[in-house]
Amino acid sequence: MPDVSYARSGGVAVAYQVVGNGPVDVVYAPHLSNLFALWAGERSGRFLRRLAEDVRLIVFNPRGEGLSDRPRNVTLEARMDDINAVLDAVGIERATLFGVAESANVCALYAATFPDRCERLALFGPYARSV
Repeated sequence: MPDVSYARSGGVAVAYQVVGNGPVDVVYAPHLSNLFALWAGERSGRFLRRLAEDVRLIVFNPRGEGLSDRPRNVTLEARMDDINAVLDAVGIERATLFGVAESANVCALYAATFPDRCERLALFGPYARSV
């Protein structure tokens, strides 16, 4: 299990892990999970280990999820602040964002708002609208 670090985003602690040391930085925003469960899951753990073989992988729990603080009234803008806090904590200027499900929406908004910090954008199963 990779070590967990915390970035400060305003008054909120945002949990993240850095694994691998490939030439590309990939920030992975998972769907409703905690960091420990991701690595312990058979498929998700295998996926993350394989990805970390080729890139420097930064996995994080946005506010309100997993090992991060759980403030009330979480907004997309606040979750974008979480991405900035993690990038700053790791010392990354530009990264590839990989968002899954509801985290994909935050990553897409982040890429549009901060194009200078987003190298590439990968989305898996983004929600077009609430069901």
